[in-house]
Amino acid sequence: MTMTSFYFLAFLCGALMTALWVILQKLYTLKIRTATIPVAPLRAEPASYFEELRGLLSALQDYPISQSDTASREDFCKLLIEKVRRLTEADRGLVLLWDADLCTLRVGAGVGYGPVEPSKEAWHRDDLVNAVFASGRTELRQGAGGRLTAVLPLAAKSSPSGVLRLEGIRASEETCRLLLPILAGEAAAVLYHLNLFDHLQTFHIEMVETLYRTVNAGDSRASTHAEETRSRARRLAKAMKLPEPVVRHVEYAALLRGVGKIGVDQAILNKPGKLTNEEYEKIKKYTTIGHELLKRVKLLAPAAKMVLHHQEWFDGRGYPEGLRGEHIPLGARIIAVISAWEAMRTDRPYRKALEPEAAIAELARAAGTQFDPAVVEAFRQIEEERRFEDRARPGGDTPAPRPLGPR
Repeated sequence: MTMTSFYFLAFLCGALMTALWVILQKLYTLKIRTATIPVAPLRAEPASYFEELRGLLSALQDYPISQSDTASREDFCKLLIEKVRRLTEADRGLVLLWDADLCTLRVGAGVGYGPVEPSKEAWHRDDLVNAVFASGRTELRQGAGGRLTAVLPLAAKSSPSGVLRLEGIRASEETCRLLLPILAGEAAAVLYHLNLFDHLQTFHIEMVETLYRTVNAGDSRASTHAEETRSRARRLAKAMKLPEPVVRHVEYAALLRGVGKIGVDQAILNKPGKLTNEEYEKIKKYTTIGHELLKRVKLLAPAAKMVLHHQEWFDGRGYPEGLRGEHIPLGARIIAVISAWEAMRTDRPYRKALEPEAAIAELARAAGTQFDPAVVEAFRQIEEERRFEDRARPGGDTPAPRPLGPR
């Protein structure tokens, strides 16, 4: 692959990413912000009720979609059901989300059900829930003791996201009919945009993986290798307490850290014997070349800095700038450990891949000199967890490690 071809592909991916991001932001600004509280028919409600309602509407409208991940969707469902339950004085409440992959409703959050979480399967078979989800119409019914049960659709722009169910409501039926649809509409708008944001993030990583596979077109294991690299990068970045947007950039950098090698003579890269000093100096330029390529794509600019510095040493003896300690971006320190691990676990013309225990020992030996000791320790714990998970799978034995593709 030529540099010109990569520039064109990177430009195309960047343009598509940027366009989708702009569209998402414009859609989000159109979110329902004009919801009005019908005060006149509800004079009997105390003033504190309306203050709480306004606070709930504000919380829904200002939910930080741009920092979305799976956990934040669940956090949003908990926020929604807890506040709506308190507002309506309901005994129990449940948010059910539509799972398009499984074609069923699953529990997003529930309150008031005691120590046992509500069963996904049970609610999948609930006729009232399914009828509301299918029809998009709110249902209010009298329950035991004259208290209401309310089931509301969560749908925005003709796109159903799920169902909100409340039981044992003490608020009046009039209040529920007037206010619950407003709250459900606001909640549905947030869920709709959370879904859009997730789709956008999926598109981003697919574009990055496309760049990775293009650069590694000659490697038949590129697809499997990409998934393994992404998984390690994500788990390690989260273990180091990085926020979700930075975690995504660490994933991108982990995949694209070697992209600058397209600007290095392949004969040098594939040389089976020892490199001369001159050849080594040429190879060292790949981090700078990679940075120059990636920084031109706006959404990859943070990852570009990690790619630039992932060969810095913790004691300052690395390249290209000789940074040391915490002056090296944390994302780059994470990529350094992943890069070294995958290099040691890969067969080379001059040696066989190291076993996991030996590779971990090498990382530990270089902690404090080449690598950040905190990152090495976090990585060691993650690999132990992965091997424990492997042993817990049916069969009981850890699968034989797959050789990873060349760096």
